[in-house]
Parts: sequence; structure tokens; C-alpha cells
Amino acid sequence: MQEQPSYQPQEAPRLHSPAASVPRESRAIMPAPPSVTPRGLDRGARLFAVNCTHCHGPGGDGDGPVAGYLKEQPANLHAARIQRKSPAELYDAVTNGKDAMPPFRGELSAEERWMLVYFVKSMTPDR
Repeated sequence: MQEQPSYQPQEAPRLHSPAASVPRESRAIMPAPPSVTPRGLDRGARLFAVNCTHCHGPGGDGDGPVAGYLKEQPANLHAARIQRKSPAELYDAVTNGKDAMPPFRGELSAEERWMLVYFVKSMTPDR
């Protein structure tokens, strides 16, 4: 009941995406997080470039092209307060959103969200 579609006035209902365009397993639950691999970090970097750089910037400094237009400044992912968080805490933020950051549960599969978290954790802390 909590995930019913809602529409604005005169907005047509959204049709479901064609197969292979949006991950259908995006709401799947993984019994355990995948292990960190160089290939996974590379995949996380690609996912970061597509989904995160517009707010967090290409280097993760919170200076993306749309950051100036947002009510809240995006987090600097190099900050000690971010790097101190456990991978599970970051995964929760990516999955469910945090403050002004939207949730990615419906956009990325569970494995992709973990790869993104591992990439963020691989960033060096504040200099």
C-alpha cells in the first residue's frame, strides 16, 4: 500500500520501463554484501560518474555542476565524518537517501549500490 503510484494533475500514468532499461532487481535484497574487488571498484567509479558527479562533483568534493542550485550543499565525500562511516551506514544512505539526497533503491541494484559504497570508501580522507 505504501508504494502506490501518484500523479500530478493532467500527468499521464507512467508506464513500466522496457526490459533491460531499468534494473528490475533494484529492490532485491542481498543476504550478504559482495566482496571488494578491483573490478568492483572500477564499476563503482563508473556508477559514481553517472549517478553522483552532478551533485558531489567528479572528485567527490561536493562541488558538482548542480550543487549551487541545491538547498543543501552536497557532502564532501573525502570528509572525515563520511569516511568514518561504516560501509553499511553508507549503503543505507545510498539505498534510502539522506537529508536532501534521493534514494537509489529503485535506480540501482543492491550489488551496484555496494560497488558505489566501496568506491566512496576508497576515496582518500581530507588532506
